[in-house]
Amino acid sequence: MKFTVTHEIDCSTDRFLELMLSTDFCRELFVFLDVPEWEAEQKDTGDVIVRHVNARSRIAMPGPLAKVLGERMLGFTEMTRFDKKTKEISFVVTLAGKMAERIKSEGVVRVEPLGTRCRRVADLVHEASFFGIGGLIESSLEKTTRATWDKSALFMNRWVTEHPQ
Repeated sequence: MKFTVTHEIDCSTDRFLELMLSTDFCRELFVFLDVPEWEAEQKDTGDVIVRHVNARSRIAMPGPLAKVLGERMLGFTEMTRFDKKTKEISFVVTLAGKMAERIKSEGVVRVEPLGTRCRRVADLVHEASFFGIGGLIESSLEKTTRATWDKSALFMNRWVTEHPQ
């Protein structure tokens, strides 16, 4: 399942990218998103900045997903790459545990200038390889993902207002 989420953020594209590359800011964002366990390692390789995250989330999983995963705390890793030339952020999320190879989540984020503001555009993909219920799981993931990205936009807009440059 492919879909796009778009949000207007109350800062410039440069400020947005600065925040997204800040492990301190991202830690605060993830805590706000109810991801209390979040550890990151980030490296600048010249043309690309790579961040590897290990985390556990207390997300409220929809029924079908909760049945398949059977956990209240969901462990995952996230590999994020920021390409300095294209100014795009790509990421792949891998769930921990026995179902990791059957659920795929990834995306690309780009930022468009809107004067003193910017538009965050995320092209996302969720794939769930489960006979008979894959589509239901993908729909549940899409709904949860949209809600999370909406919540993250609210946090970012509040944060940039409270922390002017």
